[in-house]
Amino acid sequence: MTREQHPLLYRVLHEWELETGCPMLLNTSLNSRGEPLVNSWEHASAFGRREGIEVL
Repeated sequence: MTREQHPLLYRVLHEWELETGCPMLLNTSLNSRGEPLVNSWEHASAFGRREGIEVL
């Protein structure tokens, strides 16, 4: 990606790197494929049981 291709995204990522020292930003969500995003403790617990992941 270049500044010319995506000026706003380039600026956000550049500012992120200046602020944190990290040249990457990872955007992720907590959900399984085909499932809605986890947005409550009950959903998180069910996700953990289903996926075999400890959710604290």
